[in-house]
Amino acid sequence: MDRSEQHGKHSSLRERYLSALVEMERRLLTHVKGWKDYDYILDPLGQASDISHVCLVENYWNNLGELRMRQQARWCSPTLPAMVSPPCFDNLPYSLFPQVYQSLSQGEPYMGQLISPGDPPETLSALILPLTIQGEWIGFVGFGDRTPERTWSTAELTMLRAAAAAISLHQERQRAENSLRQAEACYRSLFENAVGGIFQANLDGHYITANPVLARIYGYESPEELIEASPSFYVDPQRQEQIVDLLVRHGEARAVESQARRRDGSIIWVAENFSERRDTCGNLIGYAGTVEDITQRRQAEAALQRRDRLLQGVAQATQHLLTDPNYETTIPKVLAILGAAADADRVYIFENHPHPNSGEIAMSLRFEWVRAPARPLTGPPPWQNRPYFPAMGRWYEIFAKGEALHGSTLSFPASEGQILVQDNVVGVLMMPIFVDNQFWGFLGFDRCQSNDLWSGSEISILRATAASIGGALKQQKAEAIIRYQAFHDLLTGLPNRRLFNDRLTMALRRAQRNSLNLAVLFLDMDRFKTINDTLGHAVGDLLLQQVAKRFSGCLRQEDTLARWGGDEFTLLLPEVGGPEDVARVAYRLLESLNPVFDLEGTEVYTTGSAGVSMFPEDGRDGETLLRNADAALYRAKKQGRNTYQFYLSAMNSTAYQRLSLENHLHQAVQRGEFLVRYQPQVNINTWRLTGLEALMLWQHPALGLLTPDVFMPVAEETGLILPLGEWFLGRVCAESEVWQQAGLPKVPVTVGISPQYFQQPSLGRVLSQVLAQKGVEPACLALEISEGAILQNPETALGVLAELGQLGIHLSINSFGFGRTFLECLKQVHVDILKICPAFIQDLPTNVQDAAIVAAIIALGRGLNLRVVAEGVASPLHVQKLLYLQCQEIQGDLLGSPLGMGEMIELLQGGPRHQNFLYWPKSLLGGF
Repeated sequence: MDRSEQHGKHSSLRERYLSALVEMERRLLTHVKGWKDYDYILDPLGQASDISHVCLVENYWNNLGELRMRQQARWCSPTLPAMVSPPCFDNLPYSLFPQVYQSLSQGEPYMGQLISPGDPPETLSALILPLTIQGEWIGFVGFGDRTPERTWSTAELTMLRAAAAAISLHQERQRAENSLRQAEACYRSLFENAVGGIFQANLDGHYITANPVLARIYGYESPEELIEASPSFYVDPQRQEQIVDLLVRHGEARAVESQARRRDGSIIWVAENFSERRDTCGNLIGYAGTVEDITQRRQAEAALQRRDRLLQGVAQATQHLLTDPNYETTIPKVLAILGAAADADRVYIFENHPHPNSGEIAMSLRFEWVRAPARPLTGPPPWQNRPYFPAMGRWYEIFAKGEALHGSTLSFPASEGQILVQDNVVGVLMMPIFVDNQFWGFLGFDRCQSNDLWSGSEISILRATAASIGGALKQQKAEAIIRYQAFHDLLTGLPNRRLFNDRLTMALRRAQRNSLNLAVLFLDMDRFKTINDTLGHAVGDLLLQQVAKRFSGCLRQEDTLARWGGDEFTLLLPEVGGPEDVARVAYRLLESLNPVFDLEGTEVYTTGSAGVSMFPEDGRDGETLLRNADAALYRAKKQGRNTYQFYLSAMNSTAYQRLSLENHLHQAVQRGEFLVRYQPQVNINTWRLTGLEALMLWQHPALGLLTPDVFMPVAEETGLILPLGEWFLGRVCAESEVWQQAGLPKVPVTVGISPQYFQQPSLGRVLSQVLAQKGVEPACLALEISEGAILQNPETALGVLAELGQLGIHLSINSFGFGRTFLECLKQVHVDILKICPAFIQDLPTNVQDAAIVAAIIALGRGLNLRVVAEGVASPLHVQKLLYLQCQEIQGDLLGSPLGMGEMIELLQGGPRHQNFLYWPKSLLGGF
C-alpha cells in the first residue's frame, strides 16, 4: 500500500473515532442514570473500534479487604456468533490479573493478550484503560477482540484514552450532581423537618424565610403567616437591640436565651443562634439563624434548681431538728428555711387536740412563718381551737390516711376554697405529721402571689420533711419527758431539788451582778405525819398535790416553788423588795391553806410553817441561804406552827432580839399587828367543847407571826405588858359579846395574864368594868396564871385572886407541876382548872415517870373537884394514854391551830367542822 493509501486509511480511522467520541459525548450529556444503561454510551466506541466487545468495570472492596471488579455495563458486537458468550469480568478479583492490576493502579493502560474467564476460556487481544476521578482509580473501560493478534495504533490509543477520560469526567460530574442533589435534598429536609426553627431576617429583624418548625414555635399555622406577622417576639422590648449590638461587636451570637411571646400571648423561652448575611460585595444585608424552644428545658432546670434548693433547705432544716433539742425555738427556724427553699409565702404547723369546750377533734396554729406581703393566719377568722368537722372534715380524713392535700384553691371544694381565699391562698400544699403513729397535726405551705404548684418530686421531699418533723417532735417529746422527770417532782409536778438549786445559782449570779435582793423560803405542813398515818399515804399524796397548786397560785411567774422532799417545799423569790414584801408572800402562802381540802370525799384541814432567809444579809451562796431558811423554819415550828419566821444573823443574840422587838413593840398595837386566836379545849370522853384559851399573837412585819413567849418577856421588862394586857382582855370580851349577842353557845374563855397584874390592886375593878362594858358574864371568863406568878408575892396575889373569885371569874393554873410547890396555895385560893404542863405530855405514851406524874396530877384535881386539862396534846396516842389515866379534857395541836374570830363563829354555829376537830365524831359536834 502506497503512502497516499495509508494516509487515506488513517484519516478515515481518525474521523470514525472522532465521530464516535462526539456521539458518545452527546449521549453522555443527556445521560443521568449513572452506570445504568451505559451500554448505550459504549456503543459508538465499539462500532468505531471494530472489536468484539467493550465493558465498563467499577472497583470495589469486599468484606475480606480484597479489591474486586464489578461489571456495570457491556457492549458486544452484533457480529458475534449467537452461541458464543461475551467475556464477563463481574465479581472477579484483581489477583487473577496481576499485570492488569499493576498497570491500572499506576494510571497506565494495559494492552496485550488476556485469557478470558469464560468457558471455554479464550485468548483475547485486550486494551484496558483506567478510569480516575481526581486521581482516584475507580475502575476501567476494556476493549477486547477475539483476534489474538489484534493491536491498537497510537492514534486509536489516543482516541480511546480520550473516551476513557470523557467517561471519567462524566462520572465525576454525575457524582457532583448527585452530591449536590443529595445536599439540596438534605438541606431541604433539614430546613423543612428540622427540630429547631430556621430563619433569615433582614436588618430590621423581620423574617424573610422561615421553616414550619419556627412557625409552630411561635404558634402560627404556616411560615407564611409568621413572615407576614414578623413582629418582635421578645418579652423584653430592649432584647432585640441587645442582640443586634452583640452581632455588631462579634459578628455572631450563639445560644442567646430570651423570653418570647407566642401568638396566643403565652410566654416561652427560646435559644437563638445568629450569624451575619452579606452580599458578594461584603455588605451586611441581614441575619440568619436558628431558634429552639427551650421552655421545657428551662422549666426542668428551674425545677431542678428548686429541687436542689429544696433539698439543701431540707438538709439544713433537718440539721436544726437533730441538733437543737428546744423545738419551741427550733421549729420557727425550720419553717423559715423551708419557706425560702420551697418558695412559699406562708409555712405553718397545726396541732390536733380536743376542743376545750366540746371535746371534738380540733386544730390550732402552733407555728407560722410568713413572707411579706402575705399576712399571718393568726388574724380573723381564728385558727385556734377550730374544729375539723364539718367544714374541713375531708382534710382530717385525708390526713389521717397519711395522704397530702395540694393544688390550686380553685381545685378545692367550694366550702374549703372559701376558707383558703379568706387568707389569700392561691396554691396550697398540706401534709400530715405523725408522732408515735398518731395523726398529730399537719405541715402546710401557701402561695399567695404565684399560681405555680409544687411538682411531684417537691411534694415527696416535703412529705419526707413532715416525717422528719414528726420524728423530731417524737424525740423531743421523749427527751422533754426525760428532762422533766430529771428536774421535776413526779407527784406534784413542781421542780425538784436539782432544778431549784440550778435556778437559785442563776438567780444569785443575777442578784450579785445587778445588786438585787433575793429570798429563799422553806415551808412544810404542820402535823403532816399524823394525817399520813391516820388517813393513809394516798390521801397524804392528794393533799401534797393540792397544797402545791394553792402555793403556785400565790406566786409570780418568775418565782420557783419546788418540792424539797416529803412535806417540805422550797421557794425562790428573785428580785424582791425588802422583808415586808417577802412577809406578805409568806403570809399569803400560809393563808392559802385555810380553806378545807376535799380529798376525794375526805375533808382535811391543815396549816403550814415557813422560814425565810434573805440575800445578801443571810448568806451569799445557795447552801447558806437554804440552811438559814431551814433554821428559820425550825424556829417557826418552835413558835407554835402556822407562822413564818425570818432568819436573823444575830438570832442567837438575846440583846439584839430584845432590842429589835422593843423597837417595834411600842407602836405594834396602833399598827394593828396583834391578833387574838382561840385554842379549843375538849372533853375526850364526850368530845364536846368545854372551853377556849385565848392567845395573843404578834404579826411582826419582818419576823412573821410571833407567839407570846417571844415578845411577852420584852413587854414585861419594858412595862408595855399592862396596856397590852388591857387591850387583850378588852378584845376577848368584845368578841365574846359578839358570840352572846348572836345567840351562840356560851363558852368559857381562858385568858392568860402576866404576873405583873397581881401587883396591881386595881385589877379586880378594871376587870369588873370591862365585863360590864362588854356585857359579858363573869362566868364566861377564866384567868390563867402560872405557879410562879403567885409564888413571887403570895400575899398580894392571894388577895387579888380572892377578889376575882368573888366576881365569879374562874381561875386556871397553867403548867401545873412544872415549878415550885404550889400545894399550900391550893388550900387558900379558889382554883377551878389545873392545866398539866406540856413537858409531861410530850413523852407520855412511852415515859413511865411522866405517866406517873400526870396520873398524880389528875388524881389531885379529881380530889379537889377541879377541872384538869392536859396541854400539848399532839397525837392520838396522847389521847389514848390520857383516856387510860382518866383525864377528861385536852388542849393542843391535835385539835388544830388556834382559830380566828370568823372560824370560831363558824364553829359555834355548827358549820363545817374545822381541822382542829379532825378526830371528833360528827354526831358530837352539835352541843356543849
